[in-house]
Amino acid sequence: MYKSIPTFSRVIAILTVVTTLLFSVYEGGFLGLILSAVIWAFVGFLLPRLKFMDLSNYFAFYGLLIATAVVAVSAPFIANLITSEKESNETENATVEDVTNSDLGVLPTDEPNEDGSIVIEAGDGVLGGDVFLSYIGESARGKEAYLADGGVTATYVVETTVPGQYELWVKINDDGLHLDGARNAKVTVNTSQVGQYNHVSQEIDG
Repeated sequence: MYKSIPTFSRVIAILTVVTTLLFSVYEGGFLGLILSAVIWAFVGFLLPRLKFMDLSNYFAFYGLLIATAVVAVSAPFIANLITSEKESNETENATVEDVTNSDLGVLPTDEPNEDGSIVIEAGDGVLGGDVFLSYIGESARGKEAYLADGGVTATYVVETTVPGQYELWVKINDDGLHLDGARNAKVTVNTSQVGQYNHVSQEIDG
């Protein structure tokens, strides 16, 4: 059946598949890629064998291609929803030991600066969750925590001998390439959620 498809249409189909798979990885991580790949595999291998669609017909071919691409593009958003729910459940079930017994090891006591602030580098944390594209470390922007996968966490331990109430400030970078809400993040202190970053897509540098 595929032999009846013109070469130009085959090229368009290949480019469409590759584009949606790359988008799925970028937006939904490994889980998004898997979901998108399953969708294309279903359409590419199962439907032609059912012999109810003539792929040599341009309307049928491109209609199927567009419809499948739309479904495949929705896969990473489904993946983000799944991982967000998983993250929420893990946060609710977390204990103090999850932080104090982490792989951060023994850290020096953090004393406030002259202005009363305690500064922790983003690159000094520990990454957790299902990591695919995320990382914590050096980049062209300096030390950073790049949380590209839904459900991943960055954990930091702050210890000080100066008791009191502190305001928490977090510097962020955004390239403005994702949809609003795609990079939402929860902020927890001692396993209790104290804040929520509601992502609005825009270019932000720190």
